[in-house]
Amino acid sequence: VTGVQTCALPISGGPHHEDIPFDDEQLKALKMMAPHIVDLQNTGLIYKIFSFDSEKQKVGEILSSSR
Repeated sequence: VTGVQTCALPISGGPHHEDIPFDDEQLKALKMMAPHIVDLQNTGLIYKIFSFDSEKQKVGEILSSSR
């Protein structure tokens, strides 16, 4: 399992996706996990879980600022 998949599981429909039900909470979780994502080629998995373009923009900002 790659770093992004390992880190993304709690927010991307993994076994505990329901534990973080709201997008705001998912973004908070991403902020904590983003510095630990090692496989940036698979960040599309993270973008897919957010419905709105504004949230996807925030995902991009979080991922960019964590580097």
